[in-house]
Amino acid sequence: MKFLRSLAMTKDWPSENILGLMRQLKPVQARRNHVVYDYGYPVEMIYFIRSGEVEVIFKKENLRISYQ
Repeated sequence: MKFLRSLAMTKDWPSENILGLMRQLKPVQARRNHVVYDYGYPVEMIYFIRSGEVEVIFKKENLRISYQ
């Protein structure tokens, strides 16, 4: 629970919500150069990086950023 409380998106959640999320989590170890998301494919999981490194690569022609 301490790890999830340290994340900006869950730090203010009630404890019962965090416990519910914890019940759904499954530890995953990814190998070097493993692609977890690829442009154009549906997202089926969300990953919380507890340790290690992740690289995010955007294709410049596909990158759209908007602010409201």
